[in-house]
Amino acid sequence: MLTDAQVIALEKAKTEKEAHGEFESEHPGYCGAQDTFYVGNLKGVGRVYQQTFIDTYTKVACAKLYDRQDTHHGGRSFERPRAAVLRQP
Repeated sequence: MLTDAQVIALEKAKTEKEAHGEFESEHPGYCGAQDTFYVGNLKGVGRVYQQTFIDTYTKVACAKLYDRQDTHHGGRSFERPRAAVLRQP
């Protein structure tokens, strides 16, 4: 059971988080964050790019490496992820 002061403190913290762009996802798959960035240059391969997707509810991240930066990969790249899954504690 929470006291009135605790409830007020929790509501205040939630409002502050929302003001900084944070929010609570309703369930896994509800919302995710995706980004592509340049990793580096590998001899024999050339430029390497990493595409990352993070589920905002479960905090599970998937990453894939590509030899070209192509928007064609963007929407389909995590339909059937074969990359390593990382979980933060």
